[in-house]
Amino acid sequence: MAAINSAGMINAPYPVQDTLFFKLQGSPESIRETSNAVQEIVQNHGSTKFEFARTEEAADEMWQNRKYVS
Repeated sequence: MAAINSAGMINAPYPVQDTLFFKLQGSPESIRETSNAVQEIVQNHGSTKFEFARTEEAADEMWQNRKYVS
């Protein structure tokens, strides 16, 4: 995450810690159900933050941000 932040290609920095990006697709209902299940699973494994993109634009930005450093 430090490398993504320092690349200077994102609007807001991410916390420098282990991070998972999930891309959920389907109907609004299935996305909501899957998002809730994923959030519960990651919290059970020590996650301290879960961020869900509320718009297509925000989702596209998050998904692109994960690609800046490979």
